[in-house]
Amino acid sequence: GVGVNLYFMSRAVSDPSFAVEADYYAKAVAWDAHQAQARDNAELGWELKLDVAAADPGTGRARVVASLLDRDGLPVRGLTVGLEAFHNARASQVVKATLVETAEHAYAADVAVSRPGFWEFRVAAARGTETFTAIVDQDAPGVLR
Repeated sequence: GVGVNLYFMSRAVSDPSFAVEADYYAKAVAWDAHQAQARDNAELGWELKLDVAAADPGTGRARVVASLLDRDGLPVRGLTVGLEAFHNARASQVVKATLVETAEHAYAADVAVSRPGFWEFRVAAARGTETFTAIVDQDAPGVLR
């Protein structure tokens, strides 16, 4: 009986499709701060568009481009942009990246987004005292073969 239970425990904790939200308790306690950030996002009036290219078969990395526009539809410049992403079927495998401003005034990086399907992208952009956050759920093409 003990052996069977140990087997099932090892299978449960090694399942790559199982994930627990990191710092979930701290996030729950900080709900008011989350709501305040949502109000700050609305006050800024920035809009985020995220594009994910097909991943390179050699590297398994895809070009992720974030475009942030202000209320007037103009690019928001001079940001520090961080990204966390995970495939919904492998939520325990979070990839992180810092997006760099491009000549087109977007923010881009090559990120390990090689698995095709539905991904969650968490973006945090900051400039001075301004902070904008967004969660984008969208399909990514993964590696095209």
